[in-house]
Amino acid sequence: MPQTLCKLSGKRCCCPACGEYFSSSNSFDKHRKGLGLDRYCLPPQEAGMSISKGTNGTWWTTPMPTRALRSMGVSLISTTPESKEQQ
Repeated sequence: MPQTLCKLSGKRCCCPACGEYFSSSNSFDKHRKGLGLDRYCLPPQEAGMSISKGTNGTWWTTPMPTRALRSMGVSLISTTPESKEQQ
């Protein structure tokens, strides 16, 4: 049973195999593994994604890298060891 549901618009897409909605084809591609008849869906959490919520519903998205956020002028405050490694 899918955990997401949204109106398809812009770059959002829906996986025909698992029914999950994604913020972009890049996010969609990250959750699909294998080749040909051996393709399968990787749970989005295992692909490093989280659910985003907007006025049009919910969808899976990949967090932007710290460097990309900084280049856009976004200030990041975190106390986790993992985030300090990315800085």
